[in-house]
Amino acid sequence: MMNTTTNNNHYSIETVSKPVLVKTFGLTEANAKLIHKHRKTFQMIYDAESLDTGIDVRTLWNELGKPEGDSQFNRWFTKQIADLLLVQGIDYEPYTLLDKMVEQNAEPQVKDNRGGHNKKDYIVTVSTAKELCLTAKGEAGKAYRQYFIAAEKLLRKLDSYNPPRLLSKDNQKKLRHYAAKTYKGFNDTSKQFIASINSLVCLHATGKRPRQWEKEGNPNPQNWLEGAAMAKYHQVQEVTIKAITAGTDIETVKDSLRVLFPVEVVEDAIA
Repeated sequence: MMNTTTNNNHYSIETVSKPVLVKTFGLTEANAKLIHKHRKTFQMIYDAESLDTGIDVRTLWNELGKPEGDSQFNRWFTKQIADLLLVQGIDYEPYTLLDKMVEQNAEPQVKDNRGGHNKKDYIVTVSTAKELCLTAKGEAGKAYRQYFIAAEKLLRKLDSYNPPRLLSKDNQKKLRHYAAKTYKGFNDTSKQFIASINSLVCLHATGKRPRQWEKEGNPNPQNWLEGAAMAKYHQVQEVTIKAITAGTDIETVKDSLRVLFPVEVVEDAIA
């Protein structure tokens, strides 16, 4: 059984070793090898618009042998959308290379000439990637579908194993990505938006706004909260950021938080 209380490590699908996959997360040797074989090809991309994790569709198309032929990526994926009844915002999301570059430490997965930073590509959910593999002919589709099944199970285990503080940092990355995409970069407007969302989370998770914590000498409570307090902070943050990045207006989010996580501590008057 996995220990979820004493873990001090933050495991990710990109870095976890084969022995840990087998001993800690209970994967078979075959699935551990499968993860290591394909994880550099198919990074689990965090798409802050509406998807938690996903797969780069052009990368998948390349690995499946370029169905429909060279230079026919858009034709192929448009057909898949129609045949599989895929829904934008649920099963897939468009993005541009510029969108990915605003993420810290993000690099394009496919380094070919696609016609510039504004050329549209797509991310699909892991479940949709499995469906796309089923439509492909040959052994590649079968092999990558097995990988996606193993990766999807591992992601769920990683999510339950990693401490709330580290999952909170992943949420912050999603929020920064969303703000940069919405406001065309890390400008004053996007920074103000991020600050307002963090303030909202802090209030409903701790009963105080950031300025009150700053006054007490703790400017960022998520860096020192422990146990149930940190778990609650992550829970409030998760609900808030998922709603915001799914397109819910901030006033509706505020109303929901008042019901789900009522503020128990009255704010101090600050001059």
